Amino acid sequence: MRSIESTLTLWVSGLLSAGEVVDWANAEIARVDQPTEDLFNLASYGPEKCLKWLEYEFPPRPSTLTYAQQFALRALATSLESRESTFRFADWASRNCFGEDLSDPMVSMGYEMYRTWGYAQVGTCDWRPHTNFLSVLMTKPLAPQATSNAA
Repeated sequence: MRSIESTLTLWVSGLLSAGEVVDWANAEIARVDQPTEDLFNLASYGPEKCLKWLEYEFPPRPSTLTYAQQFALRALATSLESRESTFRFADWASRNCFGEDLSDPMVSMGYEMYRTWGYAQVGTCDWRPHTNFLSVLMTKPLAPQATSNAA
């Protein structure tokens, strides 16, 4: 069972669409005995409108995730068979790793992606070597750490 805050966090991170958030809220309304007003508002108005309201009108707010947490969630959601999915992950990782601790393997991977092909060039190059690069890095040393960070 996910909380409203967790669902909003996934939406803000781009891992859920607004429609998926509304679907989740409707499913929660049907599942629980006494749905909250916040669930009804989320189902009726969607996350974008609800988060524009003042906090006393709609108290649930998304959590702020660390780079490692976002990296883990995005890595688990990335389909290496999909050029678009791989691009979104590589673009996000290479743009958001700056200023993070280089001793973290996920941060190092973001810098390596930036250094290897640069985020500005990602969309214009042959994807096969980069997909293989991501596949090797994501499945071997990072998989256990990514899974624990995603939890």
